[in-house]
This record gives sequence, C-alpha cells and structure tokens, in this order.
Amino acid sequence: EIKEFSEQIGIDQHELIRQSLLMFIWGKLREVKTELFVLQKEYNVETVYEFEKLYEEGKIDENRTFGDYQKFDRLVYELELFEEFIKKFRNG
Repeated sequence: EIKEFSEQIGIDQHELIRQSLLMFIWGKLREVKTELFVLQKEYNVETVYEFEKLYEEGKIDENRTFGDYQKFDRLVYELELFEEFIKKFRNG
C-alpha cells in the first residue's frame, strides 16, 4: 500500500516513510512539550531537580504529587529522546 501510494503521489517510498516518521516524532515532541509546560507552570519548576527540591523543602506533599513527579521525569526523558532523534535524523 505504501509503495502504491508513493508511486501515485510521485515520491520515493523510502522518502515518504522517512518524512512521515519525522512528522510523527515532531507531533509527539509537541505533545510532550505541552504536557511538560503544564507541569512546570503548576509547580513553578523547570527541572526534575527543582521538583525534588520542593519535596526536600517540604513545600509540596509527596503522597499527593508523586504521580506528577513521575510524569514530569518521564516527560523530560521523552523530550530528550525525541530531540536527540531529530538531531541525528537531520544529520544522517
């Protein structure tokens, strides 16, 4: 199906797949940045370390917010993965 479609629109099959993957990753990157922004604003932090500092200083309750902390940490990780992938993808 991809081969047939790529022929119909006049684009090399591999280039179509490559560009589709890049657009998918860009979309995921936007989603991650949006979710991360919401948590950054909610807790007034930019990094995982700043989030951890809120716990250390007793400014937030760990029992109520640990799920958000885990989500924040995961989003930062995904952000780095997507950005690194895009960087490598463009260079190679």
